[in-house]
Amino acid sequence: MAMAKMPVELFGFYTLLEPYIGAYYELEATEKARALYLEVSQKYQESLSYYSSLSEYNQSTYIQNIYNDIERYRSLVDVTAVYETEDFIKSEMEKFNSFLRLFTGELENDQPDEEAIDDLF
Repeated sequence: MAMAKMPVELFGFYTLLEPYIGAYYELEATEKARALYLEVSQKYQESLSYYSSLSEYNQSTYIQNIYNDIERYRSLVDVTAVYETEDFIKSEMEKFNSFLRLFTGELENDQPDEEAIDDLF
């Protein structure tokens, strides 16, 4: 009912939606969990894309917002890592890393840590 009354596109407090994603997974409603995850992660991607388009000076002005969005997005990816398939996790980790690179430059390891992924299964 919460998702019907507070749809993602109108609800600005995306951090409050993370428990719903986990709950959907726990209830084995994987399609709903994945759909909500993708919708919320899209919001963080849009925000990070916007911030990355700003000058370095303006980025420094919004550094706390950037940091918060990165951490919240990372938290979403972490939720999927508990419940999702290895392929989905790898794909989402690669997406997350591409957005992280917008602010940190080239990461040392361009690929997801295979050992860390294997430990999840």
